[in-house]
Amino acid sequence: MPDRQDRYTHLFDTDHVKGQLRDKAVRGGLSIMAAQAVSLILRTGPMLILARLLMPEHFGLIGMVTAITAIAGRLNDLGLSIVTVQQHKITHQQVSALFWIDLGFGTLLMTIISMSAWVIAGFFGDDRLVGITIAISSTFFLVGLTVQHEALLRRQMRFGELARIQMVSDGLSLALAIGLAWQGFEYWSLVWKEVARSTFVAAGTWCTCRWWPSLPARATGLGRMLRVGRDISGFNLVTFLSLNLDGILLGKFWGAGPLGFYRQARQMIAMLQGQLHSPVDTVAQPTLSALQNDPARYSKYLGKIVSMLSFAVMPLATYLAIFSEPLVRALLGEKWMASAPIFRLFALAALLWPASPRHLVMITCGKTVRNFWYSLMAALLLSLAFIIGTFWGPIGVAAAYTITAYVWLLPSLWYCLRDTPVSIRGIVRAVRIPACCSAAMGLVLLLASPELSKSGSLEIPLSLALAVLSYVGVWLLFPGGMGMLAEYFTYPLLSLRGRAGPNRVGARLDPDISF
Repeated sequence: MPDRQDRYTHLFDTDHVKGQLRDKAVRGGLSIMAAQAVSLILRTGPMLILARLLMPEHFGLIGMVTAITAIAGRLNDLGLSIVTVQQHKITHQQVSALFWIDLGFGTLLMTIISMSAWVIAGFFGDDRLVGITIAISSTFFLVGLTVQHEALLRRQMRFGELARIQMVSDGLSLALAIGLAWQGFEYWSLVWKEVARSTFVAAGTWCTCRWWPSLPARATGLGRMLRVGRDISGFNLVTFLSLNLDGILLGKFWGAGPLGFYRQARQMIAMLQGQLHSPVDTVAQPTLSALQNDPARYSKYLGKIVSMLSFAVMPLATYLAIFSEPLVRALLGEKWMASAPIFRLFALAALLWPASPRHLVMITCGKTVRNFWYSLMAALLLSLAFIIGTFWGPIGVAAAYTITAYVWLLPSLWYCLRDTPVSIRGIVRAVRIPACCSAAMGLVLLLASPELSKSGSLEIPLSLALAVLSYVGVWLLFPGGMGMLAEYFTYPLLSLRGRAGPNRVGARLDPDISF
């Protein structure tokens, strides 16, 4: 065993990473954001093609199955990927034990889900769901096979390689789906897209992380790791049970068609969230974990994350909410217009993303028990909202989600941020300028929208130009606005080159807290 430990020391030790924490974070953030931008382009085009080749009902069928399997999917790693990333010290023997636990549980989930295919089909009243469920169940085994390899790459902050794996997997699986849809495979093209993507991710991860686990054996310290994983898994279970209850209720009481409209609107917003939040979470989680014993640096770093997310997300969400109808018409086509009001409601909820770093703070501060109890309270509240909203169909469910997000924000921040380096006042301070500028931009767009709607195909480019000009224009009215904009756009590059001298833009920021 010692020889194995020595061979893989570069994967388990993080001392060399901490010595380059700033550069690792900046390089990782930039590489992931670049890869995500390319991935967004690669995914958006094919998804728009699929939306025209397939019917809303086809997306609804997949939504029925994934509404249930996604719940099990959040348990697939038992929270042990975060354990591997978050541990200060970890050994080859411990990671090997975690690997076999993840693989065994993934195999168990695959078996349970595939055996439940007829139950799922009976619940929704559609026999087509049997084959869909059995095929998608194979992804649980593939995820179990890759959990620890991905965690080791994240532990070493090799974010660029992880981003490339995701980007290539998305592109190849979407190309396969388009080919199958073109050949008339209908909803099966979406099924094999999911299976193919998991296969490509597994292959890419194993090729990138050259680590082979030892045979199953007991490992010291495993009990404590499993308890942390238990808390995280409990959070994932109750959170995603509540978040996927909407698809289950709509599929049961409204059918595949309405669920298809709802799922497509939610997926468009989720794609946006993934492009913005995934890079941040991937970089921030190991970085904040490394700073958890340094409250001042932790608070400053998180404040910069919230500020920069607000700068990007709030104006974008405002624009999407105002111009939801022309966007849906241009991107998906006339047959998807029922998704437009649902999309608008989800965009309004997206305004709160930057101000809600609850899970990230609790995980990186080791508050996993509190994280579970918070998720339980949130899940009960959201489930009740979904049940009430179901009476009004997809729009009612989307409205229930958005209203709950706004009502629950302050109480949940108070509960989650107690005894952490982060305060509600700090969150408000980080989002206040982006929020004010976004509100002013939204007012300008609302006043101009009647005239913009007369411009036909130019409505979207003209409205985008007006949005950027008004947002930046209002931002520059704030004291120091020009300096803040310069910091947002130039500071990561200056930090990367290590040349943020006293007379350079961004020099007044703490050089150890680069984003």
